[in-house]
Amino acid sequence: MTLKKTLLIFPCLFIFLINASAQKLGIKDIKNLRVTHQINQIYALEMIKKDGLLIGDTRLEGGDLDGLLVRFNLKGRGLKEVRLGRTDSYERIIKLEKTKKGYYLLMNSVKKDKTRRLLFYELDNALSILSSEVISIPNISTEMVYDSKRNVLMIVTTIFDKKNSFPQLITYDLTTKKIIKTLNFNQVNRPEKGKKRPTFKWTKACTSIRFSDESYNELLLTGSESSTNISDCWIAKVVDNQIIWEDRFATTVGRDEGISTFKTPAGYLSFGHEYSQKTGINFSYRTLLLSEKGQEKSAERYYRRQKDKFKDVVRLGKKHFVMFGHSQEMMLLDAKPKASNLWAIMVNEKGEFIVDYEHQTEMIDEAYAITRMDNGDMPILFERDGDLMIGILELLVP
Repeated sequence: MTLKKTLLIFPCLFIFLINASAQKLGIKDIKNLRVTHQINQIYALEMIKKDGLLIGDTRLEGGDLDGLLVRFNLKGRGLKEVRLGRTDSYERIIKLEKTKKGYYLLMNSVKKDKTRRLLFYELDNALSILSSEVISIPNISTEMVYDSKRNVLMIVTTIFDKKNSFPQLITYDLTTKKIIKTLNFNQVNRPEKGKKRPTFKWTKACTSIRFSDESYNELLLTGSESSTNISDCWIAKVVDNQIIWEDRFATTVGRDEGISTFKTPAGYLSFGHEYSQKTGINFSYRTLLLSEKGQEKSAERYYRRQKDKFKDVVRLGKKHFVMFGHSQEMMLLDAKPKASNLWAIMVNEKGEFIVDYEHQTEMIDEAYAITRMDNGDMPILFERDGDLMIGILELLVP
């Protein structure tokens, strides 16, 4: 018989419980999230003190798209909704970054005449707009991280070159309001020998950028590199605006995508999903462990049903991570799932399995995002039969 113990707010005790005896995950306190704006897409979930923060966008009458921030308590009550954007244009949030005074927010903006630009906002801790400006970067941007040590934004944009495309890393100085450095990732990384990959069309895309630690020296970029319609996980390490290493990491079938990469005591651990069509499995969760030199050390693949889609990951201490997504059984010749359950997996610093939890219901649950509170609880955002829901993924200690 298992006794559930409450995790205290002290981080040292929380880490001890993970290391010593954590054996179960569970989901509690599922509530409807009531939002005034119609949500078009959800990008991320963050915490503001003890409240949740949904980061997404909303479509307006006439088709315009604006960025949307929704602050809510964990009982499902909306506290504040902030719509961000300009008239007669389409905006999508790239990233929201915490600062000492509040937040920096970067958005893509495409005007009706197809003019592209970036919108940069400074918000206070209450999400009120302090200032906004246009950054004249004409390419669509995909990611951003704030370097508080140098007061610069590290922005990833996409460069289109004939039939090919690749990421460009831009260093934007917030003091001088100028681009001070650029770095192109235009090297073609060939697939492994013996694996057939058409190469007449080549694309490289970045879906995540993060500093490996608080020194702000080492950047890790994650995404995909593809040849025609075959995609492999792509990861790069950058120090002082120089590419230390980058490569693509293929599986037998391909169509893989990296979502995010972290530095751990074991090396670099990357999370993503894999498309395989093996034994009736279409999608699965995937972890990839790399050495300090960017060489593959091991890879793990986790699946339950036909379509297991990994959506987000949260870090618990230095050596543990929780992957969050959903496991689906599909109907024959139908795009709609027959069953869809939330599925969370805890892994160690090598990406090795520790414990998982599938929240089984008669309803269709589809995952969006996960984040972490100071007490170790993990708020989750998901959709249930078309309704927006929140819940708490918790660590249960025997």
